[in-house]
Amino acid sequence: WLRKEVYDYFNSHITMTTPCSVFHVRRGDTKGHYGKKYHPIHHYATALGNHTHENVLLLTDSSLAIDEAHEAYPSLNWMHFNRTRLLLFRAST
Repeated sequence: WLRKEVYDYFNSHITMTTPCSVFHVRRGDTKGHYGKKYHPIHHYATALGNHTHENVLLLTDSSLAIDEAHEAYPSLNWMHFNRTRLLLFRAST
């Protein structure tokens, strides 16, 4: 039942284009943790190399990560849930 609930929620809140890559970018965990760094979007993209699809599902707690993704890779089709997020950390490249 839980899998169906997650599936239904997902499909009612986002229009998916497949195939796609998925980036899970967490920045809230680094806030207040001394010495703990977060990874900018380009680290995720370069880690996948040429295996990154043109469609990317971005799961994140940071609205700035969404902005960063669109700025760094405007040719990719970025998909994400439309919800309120924290303003956490803008990456410096």
